[in-house]
Parts: sequence; C-alpha cells; structure tokens
Amino acid sequence: LHGDNLVPLSSLGRIKILRENPKNESNIVCNKKKCEVTIKFCVVPPSSSSSDGGDDDVVVVENGSNTELDVTLIEGSKAMSKEIRLEEGTNYELWTQQMRVEAMSTLSATTTTAQEEESAAALTTAEATVDTSQDKSSAAAADDMVVTAFEVAGSIDYNKLIEQFGSKELTPYLLRRLENVTVKQGTVDRLHRFLRREIFFSHRDIEKICELLEGWYGVSPPPMDGDHDVEMTTTTTAAPANKPTSPCPIYLYTGRGPSSAAMHLGHLVPFLFTAWLQKAFQCPLVIQMTDDEKFIFKGEYTSENSGDGTGANGLDPNRTGDNLDYFANLTTENAKDIIACDFIPDKTFLFSDLDYVGRMYPNIVRIWKAVTVNQVNGVFGFDSSANIGKTAFPAIQAAPSFGSSFPNVLGGGNGGGDVANPATLACLIPCAIDQDPYFRLTRDIAHKLVPSHHPLQGKPSLIHSKFFP
Repeated sequence: LHGDNLVPLSSLGRIKILRENPKNESNIVCNKKKCEVTIKFCVVPPSSSSSDGGDDDVVVVENGSNTELDVTLIEGSKAMSKEIRLEEGTNYELWTQQMRVEAMSTLSATTTTAQEEESAAALTTAEATVDTSQDKSSAAAADDMVVTAFEVAGSIDYNKLIEQFGSKELTPYLLRRLENVTVKQGTVDRLHRFLRREIFFSHRDIEKICELLEGWYGVSPPPMDGDHDVEMTTTTTAAPANKPTSPCPIYLYTGRGPSSAAMHLGHLVPFLFTAWLQKAFQCPLVIQMTDDEKFIFKGEYTSENSGDGTGANGLDPNRTGDNLDYFANLTTENAKDIIACDFIPDKTFLFSDLDYVGRMYPNIVRIWKAVTVNQVNGVFGFDSSANIGKTAFPAIQAAPSFGSSFPNVLGGGNGGGDVANPATLACLIPCAIDQDPYFRLTRDIAHKLVPSHHPLQGKPSLIHSKFFP
C-alpha cells in the first residue's frame, strides 16, 4: 500500500480481513507477558478489473448491485507470502534508505551550519577577546608609560602624553605657517623631514613664533581653508623679495647633558633639527651644556681620589675626591659631535654651565625667588632626601630661555637699528618632550623676568620631538 509502484487506494475496491482459519489468518494470542495481535487481509480489486482478467484465485460474485468476494477460494497464507510482500518491502527499504540519507544530509547541513555559527561566534568572541586583550594591553602599556625629566620607560602613547603635559598637537596648518616663513622666504628648500614625518609632533606657542616672523617678513598667514598642502618636494631657494633689515625677533635655545663621551642618534635628533631651524629663521642659537646637572645627579665622591699634596703620578695635589672634572671633560667631547651638525658659526653660542653660569646668575636668582620648593618637588618628584642641587638646578636650565641671560651674545642693543634687544627676544626651544617639565615650570613665572612689552610675556615657546625608537 506504500511506495511509488503500488496501486493507489482510490483504485482499490476494499480490504477483506481474513478470520476463518485462526492458524493461517487473523488471530489474537495473549499470555501473562504479552499479547500478540495478527491481522491478515487481502485486497479486493474493483469489479471492473475482474473482466480484464484478474487474479485466477480471486472469484467475484455479483449479487445485484453489490459485488462480494468469495473468500473460500482465497488462500490466506498467500496474503502474507514473500511474493506479495517483496515489492512493497523492497520499495519501503529504498524509501527508508532515501529518508535516512536525506535525514543525514539535513543533519549534516544543520551540524555544519551550527558549527559555522559556533565558529563564527567563537571567532567573534576570539576577536573580541583579542580586541579586549589589545585594549587591555594598550591600557596596561599606557599605564606603564613613564616620562619624566629623568626617566623614559614603557610604551609611549604620544597622544596621551600631549594630554598629560598640556601641550598642543603640531597641526598641518601650523606646518603651513612654518613653511610660509621659511620655504616661501627662500631660506630653505622645504620643511625638514622631521616635521613632514611627525618626528616633531607637539608644541607650545609655535603659532606666536610664526606670528612674529610673519610680521618680521611682512607677510600674511596662509589661508585656513585646508586646500593648500605642505610642499613635499624640493623647491628652488630664492632670496625673499623684501629681506628684513631689522634683527630676527626670536632666538633658539637647546642643550645637552653630557653623560657619555659619545652621543647616539637619539641625542642628535634635536640638534639636527635645530640646525635646520637656525638656517630657516636666520636667527641666533644658544646651546647649554649641563655638566653641572650631570654631576649633581650622577656625581660620586671617593676619599681615595682626593689629592694628598704630593702630586704623585702627575696628578693635582690639591684635587678633590669627586668626579666633577669628568663631566666637564665630557662637555668637550660632546661639543665636538654637536658642532658637526652644521650650525651657523657666527650665530651660535655653545657654553658650559660650569664656565658661563656667572653671566646667567642674576636671572637664576630671580627664578629661585619666584619658584617655591613645593612647586619644584611637585613637578620633578623630589623629596626630602634629594640634595639641594637637584631642587636648585631647574632654575639653571630655565635661565637661558630669557634673552637677558646673554646680553652680549644676542646683541646688547635696545631694539633699534641693527642690534637686537635681548630682553624682548622670543625664545624657541626644540627638545625631546621629556624636557618639557623644566619649561612648563618656567612659563608659569616667566612674566616676572621680562619687561611688560615682551611679545610672549617671557614665556618660551617649545617644539617637542618623539623619542628615538
């Protein structure tokens, strides 16, 4: 009754249950454990099929309008015989196998889809985990970042550093303003690669330096519409149409703490850039060698090294037991590397604190008066165990940012004619950003060391470099 090749129910006459011979036909057998019900039947074809020559064993008797089957002529055992059940059973098995294959395919597809979904979910989770891990790693790295005037450690997040130090990002528009007062004035071919490649990335008051130079050259700042890119290719250097006759309104200040006989590439980054700035602005430059600082922070005293008055082995009989002279000698060695960076000789003054500090002393005293110990300790993290030199030194590094510390070097005039007035010159300091704390402190009290008509109220301007990888 099932399968593609069997007679449909609509074509059948009726089904006859066989009951007369219990042994060979339908019966019910019951016992204590189970009950078996056997139903045997035969399919009676419609009357029309009998005239076409049906089964010889089936006899149809017509009684008026009714057609009855003569069951006495039907062998009941044949109803369940192999010959009769073979085709149905075979088709059933094929159908079962087909259903099994389809079920397996469906299960496989479902499993694959589920696995894909699980894999996708796992991948998403993994990516989220990686992202979270990276975020946590970045956060941890940012938390591990240490940048002070004396220590640089961890993975440096420069955006976070700008936020922490309170400086400003060096924007493309500021680069165009720098280009306007350098490249466009014919002093250099193009902006320095350290600017184009964002090695110098942060600043304080660079826009005011640009404003002073624009006024000096008599040019207007570039438009702020963003349609003009910084010149990335070399251009022909030409003299400006109206070269200023008055002295440059700014000067440059940078420095080096001599801690070793040889300077590495990271030390040279500020000097190479400063040499370019000096040519670009055609301005004076002062370079401070802080040999005093290195002795204050790293110096040593050994009684065995002090002089014994005999002058044995050609040594100074009156020498002390410290190594201050060692750092003084490092200044000389480092100066050889620095002057090789191609500064303008007649516009450059390189000095040692141990030699020149006397000329800066009046400004150093003014800074000491203006800054409290608590301010210094708060900025640099000193405590009561620090020697007094450490708390006093920030004033020494701050002093060169005031032009009045160099009354003869920077001109010695009063601002008229061809001689600059050092007291009103604006100072631009190229340095690594770890040196910013010194000048952040300086900017807070700068107005106390300059006349009221100073263009920046005495505040030094800074441009910060990243650290050498």
